[in-house]
Amino acid sequence: MKVFKNILYVAEPTVDQSAAVERAVTLAENNQSKLTIIDVFPPVADDYRANTMDYHKNTLESVIAPYRKRLEIRLDVMMG
Repeated sequence: MKVFKNILYVAEPTVDQSAAVERAVTLAENNQSKLTIIDVFPPVADDYRANTMDYHKNTLESVIAPYRKRLEIRLDVMMG
């Protein structure tokens, strides 16, 4: 079986992600790999950028909270 060193999960905030995140965490654990979860939101006005970024980051934090003790998970939120 091929071993993964790095796993990238791209968040989709419009759907329930619990099963997919669970699978990504399990895959990372089984392969002793690093897991990065990213969320990319569409461009917004400068006035709203910080609030939008905080909202997306907080949403991801709540999704991964149950897995924090099992695995180190890196989060990135980007506009693009």
